[in-house]
Amino acid sequence: MAQASDVDDMEPLLLTAKLDPASRALFTGLRTKYFPAERNYLDAHLTLFHKLDRRQEAAVRRDVAFACSTSSPMVIPVLEPVFLGKGVALRTPSKPLDSLRARLAGQWKPWLTPQDRQGHRAHITIQNKVSPEEARGLFDELRGTWQPHTLTVQGLELHIYKGGPWELLEAYDFGA
Repeated sequence: MAQASDVDDMEPLLLTAKLDPASRALFTGLRTKYFPAERNYLDAHLTLFHKLDRRQEAAVRRDVAFACSTSSPMVIPVLEPVFLGKGVALRTPSKPLDSLRARLAGQWKPWLTPQDRQGHRAHITIQNKVSPEEARGLFDELRGTWQPHTLTVQGLELHIYKGGPWELLEAYDFGA
């Protein structure tokens, strides 16, 4: 049986949108170009939940599987860059994705962290953990040159946080 301190130290779960392969490659390329190499452990991603309680893994898996089985792929816009202070993201607003996230958040409300309880502003981070000046430079550059895109969210992906890198536990396709 896990002790309280063991539970506190458990690696949390993360839930992300499953991006279509071409979009994942495009935005991962931007992360590779702009993210500090020593801190860039991950492909491009659109995080829905940042720190889900590992003790709730069975419920998370069940709820995500059901949500995906009753959802269809979503074409969403990738709009203007957003200045993050020490990085830059691309805004990805989507009412259908927000609705799906809100349904899951409602089911998991008793054990969500404060970060995951607050309002969700969907985005893809392409630069982070740089100086404010470097981030401002990229933001200003992209603000003048960025052309909106679309991507397809094909499902959801459940990951486990490994102290930097993530490990994919399961990918759930919409409509499956």
